[in-house]
Amino acid sequence: MAHTLHHFLLFIIIILFPLFTLAQNNGNITVGTSLTATENSSPWLSPSGDFAFGFQQLQDNNDLFQLSIWFNRIPDRTIVWYQRGTNPVPRGSTLQLDAAGLLLRNPQGRLLWNTNGLADEVAYATLNNTGNFVLLRSDSTWLWESFRNPSDTILPTQTIEIYGMLVSRKTQTNFSEGRFYARMLEDGNFVLNTRSVPSNIDFDDEYYNSQTSDVNASNSGYQVLFNERASISIRRRNGQQTILSLRSIPPASDFYYRATLEFYGVFTQYYHPRSFSGNPGWTPASSWPTNICLNIDGDKGSGACGYNSVCRLENQRPVCQCPQGFSLADPNNVYGDCNPRFVPNCVSGENGSNSHELLEITDTDWPMNDYEQINPTNIDNCRTACLNDCLCAVAIFRSNSCWKKKLPLSNGRVDSSLGATAFLKFRRGDIPLLTPSVPIPSNQTRDQKSLIIVGSVLLGSSVFINFILIGAACLGFFLIYSKKIPFVNQVHSTNLRCFTYKELVQATNGFEEELGRGAFGIVYKGDVPDGSKAIVAVKKLDRVAQDTEKEFRAEVNAIGQTHHKNLVRLIGFCDEGPNRLLVYEIIFAILILLPVSTIAQTNLNITLGSSIVANRSNSTWLSPSGEFAFGFQQIVPGGYLLAIWFNNIPERTIVWSANRDNLAEEGSIIQLLQDGRFELENPGGQRIWAANLAGPRVAYAAMLDIGNFVLASNTSRVVWQSFGEPTDTLLPGQPLNQGGDLVASFSETNYSSGRFMFAMQTNGNLVFYTRNFPMNDNIFAYNETQTVGSGYQVVFNQSGYIFLVASNGTILSSLFSDSASSSQYYQRAILEYDGVLRHYVYPRFANSTNGRAMGWSVSNFLPRNICTRMEGSTGPGACGFNSFCSLGTDQRPNCRCPYGYSLVDPNDSMSGCKPSFVPQSCDRELNETGLFSFIEMLNTDWPDSDYDHFDPVNEDWCRQACLDDCFCAVAIYRSSSCWKKRFPLSNGRRDSSVEGKALIKIRSNNATANTTSCNQQNRKDRSTLIITGSTLLGSSVFLNLLLLSSLLFFVCYNQRKPKILQPSSVLPGVNIRSFSLTELQEATNGFKEELGSGNCSTVGYVAPEWFRNMPISVKVDVYSFGILLLELICCRRNVQTDVENENEEILSYWAYDCYKDRTLKLLVADDEEANHDIKQFEKLLMISLWCIQEDPSLRPNMKRVLHMLEGSVEVPIPPNPESFTSIS
Repeated sequence: MAHTLHHFLLFIIIILFPLFTLAQNNGNITVGTSLTATENSSPWLSPSGDFAFGFQQLQDNNDLFQLSIWFNRIPDRTIVWYQRGTNPVPRGSTLQLDAAGLLLRNPQGRLLWNTNGLADEVAYATLNNTGNFVLLRSDSTWLWESFRNPSDTILPTQTIEIYGMLVSRKTQTNFSEGRFYARMLEDGNFVLNTRSVPSNIDFDDEYYNSQTSDVNASNSGYQVLFNERASISIRRRNGQQTILSLRSIPPASDFYYRATLEFYGVFTQYYHPRSFSGNPGWTPASSWPTNICLNIDGDKGSGACGYNSVCRLENQRPVCQCPQGFSLADPNNVYGDCNPRFVPNCVSGENGSNSHELLEITDTDWPMNDYEQINPTNIDNCRTACLNDCLCAVAIFRSNSCWKKKLPLSNGRVDSSLGATAFLKFRRGDIPLLTPSVPIPSNQTRDQKSLIIVGSVLLGSSVFINFILIGAACLGFFLIYSKKIPFVNQVHSTNLRCFTYKELVQATNGFEEELGRGAFGIVYKGDVPDGSKAIVAVKKLDRVAQDTEKEFRAEVNAIGQTHHKNLVRLIGFCDEGPNRLLVYEIIFAILILLPVSTIAQTNLNITLGSSIVANRSNSTWLSPSGEFAFGFQQIVPGGYLLAIWFNNIPERTIVWSANRDNLAEEGSIIQLLQDGRFELENPGGQRIWAANLAGPRVAYAAMLDIGNFVLASNTSRVVWQSFGEPTDTLLPGQPLNQGGDLVASFSETNYSSGRFMFAMQTNGNLVFYTRNFPMNDNIFAYNETQTVGSGYQVVFNQSGYIFLVASNGTILSSLFSDSASSSQYYQRAILEYDGVLRHYVYPRFANSTNGRAMGWSVSNFLPRNICTRMEGSTGPGACGFNSFCSLGTDQRPNCRCPYGYSLVDPNDSMSGCKPSFVPQSCDRELNETGLFSFIEMLNTDWPDSDYDHFDPVNEDWCRQACLDDCFCAVAIYRSSSCWKKRFPLSNGRRDSSVEGKALIKIRSNNATANTTSCNQQNRKDRSTLIITGSTLLGSSVFLNLLLLSSLLFFVCYNQRKPKILQPSSVLPGVNIRSFSLTELQEATNGFKEELGSGNCSTVGYVAPEWFRNMPISVKVDVYSFGILLLELICCRRNVQTDVENENEEILSYWAYDCYKDRTLKLLVADDEEANHDIKQFEKLLMISLWCIQEDPSLRPNMKRVLHMLEGSVEVPIPPNPESFTSIS
């Protein structure tokens, strides 16, 4: 019986087995079914068997599995769905179907992912023949489907609804979310975007758009449809469709289809035969965009490839390559970033062709990374501009334009249609080979070193070679000795002299006439024989330690760079052995006032044949009232400006000039020639400037009372006028017509064309521009009236109103509406060097000032805050690159450097800033992340310098992201957003309206040595030592001993000689000459005539620790400097007993009281300059108070003091200098 039952059950199982199989092939999966991640795990199949759902083992890691749906009948088992945002799971993980949906757990049972929100309603699941995996209720209602949760692929019958998206993978085998997105937008467009990181809210560049939106919403798109016939289209709300894919495609009945957003950003439609032999692979049918290399050109993100990489198209697919001199940051990701071999820096001070060279690459460009454009120019000037700019990494030349680029480079592309030439900058000797050479095996390298040593030994053994060595050594000794002989009148690149001691002995007649005694020596009167017979004061330092040469030169360096109206000028020095002398100019208390001769106009008109010569006679042509003068003003020694100025005020303010960019030398002449030409020529007869004449012949000229210089015909018709060619200033009655402009001066004292323009354009718009200095083209409009088509003329009337009018006289825009009558005030409107147009007034009479000082004062200005108006993508902004602009209490923009940066040109606050440290290396082996830290600056930003944006993130994440990125110079953190900025930074501003903070990345130890080439230099040094050593070892004993003996004798002899020094590198670019002791002895006639003397314990100048039982440090010099600075800004001595109030006897005490009580004007009662700029005075006062702190530990070091003076470091509120005494 049991045996019969056994056979019966076996028969039933055999009969029912096909039914079980059929149930599986119908795609229904019951609740409770599960899958395990192993090699032998069977997936859930679609009824046709075309698709499978389950775990697919990763190719590059056999222990990881990806939950996915794939084509099951083709060899590649191409994945068409995976759950975005989940990582591959380890071996042994499980997927279970229960009433709550799909549950994915790791081997330990921890939940990794689930289809949440289904409320225990799932009855079964199915994978249908379209590749869609569906969860259903018992009534067959769909609860969840893979088609509604796509990854990077869509299949026939699948749609993308509004707000739906596809996200690319990171790489072909890395299923993490990548940088590319395909989205159906609410406006009806299907677009492709990049996004830096998946967590960002905002997207970056849009590089494809279906153009299916419409102003009429009923006509716009709402759905991407991939229909059963394999056609991809955009469905519109009006029922129409816009076909995207090609119409001639193979039938879907014979081919599998898919459309995938590839990891490299191209959305591609593929087909694969259903019946095949071998492995035919997928064939592209359509792709969007057609050329991703050219389509991506946004200002955020790296582009189609990584940063610094170059993209070229092959078979509708981007191929990414690093340019020569760059290498992949991740060797396993060819689509990733490229790191440069050399990062430009401004620390070494080396630029130009002597230290750098350029590698030329054709048909290559990196759009959207330029910080400066030069147009027009030629290719040679483009090369030179990049070589001479320490911030320039790459230059692009195309169509007579040059773009200077900054790292990291983005959107790189190679295309023959570009017509561009790229110049990549490298340190000289570092340019890579055009054809990469085969690496040399290490044993071959050792053989080469052996050959070097053997060869040099053999060469050294030759007697003939030894004789050559002896001759070369003798020649070298001779040359070195010759260089130590001073040149008495040698003037280097400066105007200051390096005197010999003998010269100064002669000049002072043996130091005969003593003028006085100082703290460290005696001052003598001298006569320097330089052709001008200049009288000098020679200070002979007789109490200076002999082992402090470096300190002496450092002091001379500091004095030489100090210029102040209350300081005599240092014109030279002597540093010869034990003799150290300083040579100063002499300022006599009594000035001989020479009469200034002018050629008075006997006639109001200037007749033909008249002329003025540029010299010290100051000849002028005056207006009838004498209020304006035309003539030459000396701007720099030997340099004259042909100008018009206010003649009745002491400032002689210039309002027009002819040769602002080409000063005339002394002896130049302006002539009104007999034929009517009006020309300025130098002494050699070369033309510098000429009036552009058109019309009747000139009969005479006149300087009018309104400040207009005119050339007129015999009928008094104006042929030419200065009002028609303004420089930077408008006067009452002077219009600015269409096509006219004002160009700001370079600085307050440099009248050459500067960085800003105010233009009345021919299209009617009145615009403020930044200029592409020193070129003439404009960069960015930072203020405009928006009067295109209507603006005609700027009017400055006699009542002080300045406004823009239409051609019919209608006022379109009022620029300045503050009334100021020309009968009571001199007036001018000037576009100043800082880019602000200001209306100035100056009382004509002292009794009609209405409370205004007798001087120029600002009546109004535009724009109100230039710092926040600058947002151009190219150009530096209101200040220079890497600088930031802040509005002072006087409403003027102040340009400053962030901490760790210094001015490119110390004499030009708008020249920009350069980092005082070596930038972070991109070499992964160096791993310099830990060597950098941040300085925080609140309310500070550099707009339009960012290359990456992350949102939302926290501040710690932002800091670390910048530290880990060698290209990140500054990170801006604001409202949970992080922007990474690259060099050079532009449009910097610090303002209360700017939210968030700037994180300035600096090298922690503020190192200034470029460590990137140390290893190379050490290797070169070792090679040199090898050759030199082997040569000496291989030489004959006698000759080697002779060479060494000669060298030792020369060194010993040279050390015994009096030390006569040439100008040292300690004094780079300083206008100071190093005198010999003999020069100063002669100059002072043997130090005979004493000008004055001093004492080491001069009251008020010596730091208090000298008189206390305290250690002496370099901070004593800081104290003395602070006292000197205090005296300079207050125009009085520190100790002064002849004062009415005894509280004012000690300046250092009184100054702090005034600072604390906010009565600063008591200190500068008679100083108009300080009163005019009280904020600058207060800053200098605060610095001096820090320097004179009686507690040495509170005094800053001199480097910090210099940074505070430069403005690169904020000056904190100083404590009471006497607090140390009170505590003690």
